[in-house]
Amino acid sequence: RREELLDAMRRITRDTDGDGRPDQWGFAMTEPRMIYQSVMAQFGGALVSADGRTCLMESPENLRTMEFFHGLVHRENVCPKPQGTDAWVGFRRGKVGMVFEGVWMLGELEKSGLEFVAAPFPQIGTGPGVWAGSHVLCLSAVSGNPQKEASWRFMKYLSDHSLEWAKAGQIPARRSIRATEDFQALAVQGAFAQAIPDLLFSPPVPYVLELENELRLAVEKVMRGNAAPAEALGTATRNVEKAIGRMAGEGGL
Repeated sequence: RREELLDAMRRITRDTDGDGRPDQWGFAMTEPRMIYQSVMAQFGGALVSADGRTCLMESPENLRTMEFFHGLVHRENVCPKPQGTDAWVGFRRGKVGMVFEGVWMLGELEKSGLEFVAAPFPQIGTGPGVWAGSHVLCLSAVSGNPQKEASWRFMKYLSDHSLEWAKAGQIPARRSIRATEDFQALAVQGAFAQAIPDLLFSPPVPYVLELENELRLAVEKVMRGNAAPAEALGTATRNVEKAIGRMAGEGGL
C-alpha cells in the first residue's frame, strides 16, 4: 500500500557521508512513461478518450498521479531529481533501494550478482493497476497457403515452448504454460504474472509517440522542479491536441 511503500522508501534513504544530502535513495525513476501510466491506472485515469480524439491528461486522476511523483522528490525527499541520475545503475550499485522496472532487465540482474527480489507493482492509488507491453506474432491475410501453414507451425512451436522464453524474463501468454510447476518456480516471472488481471496498455492511437514523449517530458519537468504538476500536464495536453488535430486532418483518426 501507499503508506507502507513510502515508509520503506524513507527508511532506505540515508545521508551516509553527513553532507546533508542523501547518497542512498529509497527510490529512483527509471522510465517515466511506463511508471506514470501504472499509477495513473490505479487512480482510474487515462491519457486520451476511448476514440483517441480527446486528450485527458488534465483530468483530476492525472493530476493526482503527477502530484504523487512530485511529492517523492520535493516533499518526501526519497527520490533524486532525474538530471544527472541513472536510476538503473544506482540500483545495481546499491545506491537505490527500489526501482519499478520490467522483466527485460532480469537477465542483466542475474549476471550482475546483485541480491534482489521482485514483487507486483505496489498499490499507490485507489485500486490495482500496472502498465504492460506485449510481443505479437501476426499472419498476413494475403500470404499463400504454403507460407501460412509454415508460419503457423512456427508460431505454434514458439507458443508451445514459451517456457524457454519465460526463463529470459518474459511472461507467456498461454495460461496453460503459466499454470505449470516449472513456470511457478520462476520467482520473478511469477511475481509479474500476478499483475495480469490489472494490466493497462498504452493507447492504440497513431500519435502514440508524440503522446508518450509529451508524458515523459511532463514527468521530468515536475520531478526536476521546473513546472508544477498542473502546469506540466497543461503544456502536454496542448501539444498532444496539436498532434490529434494533425492526425484528424490527415484522415488518420
